[in-house]
Amino acid sequence: MMWLLWLIVSTAGLFWGTCILFIAVMQCKTLYDRDELTLFWKIIIIPAAVVGITMDCLFNVVFGTIVFRELPREWLFSHRVYRHWNVAPWKEQKRNVAIAQFFVTNLNLIDPGHVWRD
Repeated sequence: MMWLLWLIVSTAGLFWGTCILFIAVMQCKTLYDRDELTLFWKIIIIPAAVVGITMDCLFNVVFGTIVFRELPREWLFSHRVYRHWNVAPWKEQKRNVAIAQFFVTNLNLIDPGHVWRD
């Protein structure tokens, strides 16, 4: 029974941690693009970005597989969302296109243009 609790807590931590790190790294990216990111925050965010990319890969494997009902073809979740959002609807399950649209809206809210349209 303890393994089930550990699985639930670690899965929730993966989801929450990936989302929080995405917000933090994308905010710092915005400041960096405007040349406003100080050296202090650069030193803080670089390790967080590395951890965030690793967590994004795990997020893609765990949650991406569950929500899109397929094994990953891409390393990062946003790349998977991009593929489902940009595919012609008759080639893809309409369900996956709708899910991709949900994530496009939410990812682009934090980082405009994060997932783009071909």
